[in-house]
Amino acid sequence: MKKYTLLLTLALATLTCAVLEGLVELSPRFIQFNGGLTIICAVVVIGWILRHQVSIFSKD
Repeated sequence: MKKYTLLLTLALATLTCAVLEGLVELSPRFIQFNGGLTIICAVVVIGWILRHQVSIFSKD
């Protein structure tokens, strides 16, 4: 559970940075890095949610 909490915190942090990209002028290198990190975290979170849902439905 600790691993998932860390992943969710990281995902929220990167999504916050992604929102801030639109509000302030940042270097292109940071935008590329944060964009990649946002995509990776989104895939991890979506994968975790889908696995969790599958485990719930497989119990029925």
